[in-house]
Amino acid sequence: MDVLESLLRQIAAVHTSALVTGDRKRNGQVLHSRWKIGEFLSSADKNAKISRKFGSDWMRQLSLRLREQLGKGFALSNLYAMRNLYLEYRLSDLSDALSWNHYKILMNIANLDLRLR
Repeated sequence: MDVLESLLRQIAAVHTSALVTGDRKRNGQVLHSRWKIGEFLSSADKNAKISRKFGSDWMRQLSLRLREQLGKGFALSNLYAMRNLYLEYRLSDLSDALSWNHYKILMNIANLDLRLR
């Protein structure tokens, strides 16, 4: 199994487990799954194998395959946002009171002091 296929399977497993959670805990599970997917993407980005085999285009290819397999929510811009969520927040800092869209907006605020208010 190639590196991209392995990454695809890991992401699909995390995504699927978040979907089966009840509505009450859905927001926290979605954030947790997005953070975990970001961790996978960040690790893959540092993996020389994936760069050698797919070049800088690997995340676009992954996005296409994820959308084919899992549907909406895996546009290239969303994958970059998931990676940034992992890079900018500790998992313990994520609040269930904020949605994935809230965090995407917050990550666009460059000034950390403003972002934390």
